[in-house]
Amino acid sequence: MSELKEGGEAAPAAPLDPKSKEANPRDKTTGMPIVDLVEVEKGSTKRAIIMPIIMLIFLGIGFGIALAIHTWSQTDKYEPMIALVSKYDF
Repeated sequence: MSELKEGGEAAPAAPLDPKSKEANPRDKTTGMPIVDLVEVEKGSTKRAIIMPIIMLIFLGIGFGIALAIHTWSQTDKYEPMIALVSKYDF
């Protein structure tokens, strides 16, 4: 990752030292961890794949609960409400 110099110019990032005992090497001036851009790209790619899958899982769980309630419960009370809502196209 690059740092900004005083003129707003980007300075090259310091290479990661594989012999370093520190698990997360930090920038001396900011204290922020030094992160490789390749790792950042891998993380954003994983996030782009995993988030839609998680959303589909929660959607499936919600649909399954709604279907179970509608299938195995007494629908006399809420069938008229479903008909009313579908009549007004909510």
